[in-house]
Amino acid sequence: MSTNHTNLLFRRTFGTPFNSNCSTLIFNVEYYRSSQSTAGLVGLLLNVLIFTQPILNRGPCSFYFLLSTVFNLFVVLIILPVRIVSNSFNLDLANYNSDLCKAEFYSFYIVRVASVWLILLACIDRYLHSSSNIKLRRLSSIKIARLSSCILIMVMIIIYSHIPVYFEIAKVVAQSGRIASIFNARKGTYRSFSASWHMTFYSLCPSFLMLLFGAITTKNIRHSRRTDTQLLRVLTKPRAKLHFKSLKKL
Repeated sequence: MSTNHTNLLFRRTFGTPFNSNCSTLIFNVEYYRSSQSTAGLVGLLLNVLIFTQPILNRGPCSFYFLLSTVFNLFVVLIILPVRIVSNSFNLDLANYNSDLCKAEFYSFYIVRVASVWLILLACIDRYLHSSSNIKLRRLSSIKIARLSSCILIMVMIIIYSHIPVYFEIAKVVAQSGRIASIFNARKGTYRSFSASWHMTFYSLCPSFLMLLFGAITTKNIRHSRRTDTQLLRVLTKPRAKLHFKSLKKL
């Protein structure tokens, strides 16, 4: 991009002249975002390579991680490039089409939250798999994993169905005095509700439940090891006595 073109975009956006310091700042921000996206893409592709191996792709836990990786690939390959292009070239969808903005935000919220809850389902699967109850262990299967994933996606679609209704394009006054268009939650009570709602389902609930099922799974594993140790002692003790008696006769 030429300096004159960059200067023109900067003037249109902020109403102030463009200088080298601003150029360096914008370049560093976009470079940082691009680097993060590239590193994230490499990690996600490695996840796909690992979880599609024949030894792993039949397990329910691997299925959850693979599906979560697919959702995150959608974020890295579609959502983030749209945001980077929008910020770099001043191509904000809010200036063009409200329906496109609603579709972008709606899909972005659903995909990000669903990817986190899929990891939670993997934690629950580990709890079921480590349980001493045979009925609970039977729930750890690829069939249940597919059914749970479909239910989860439908629930997330319903939970965030308020976004296409209450998110809208609003006109705000920038620091330069210009009137700019932004796409955000409707001003007032709903904006506070939307932020709290997303924080609850994206951060608080999954984190707490992951911690809970992780602790229970650890407890189940320790109990299983303790039981195996006791069983091993019971099985080996008579054999030791019999061996000792046979040696004593000799």
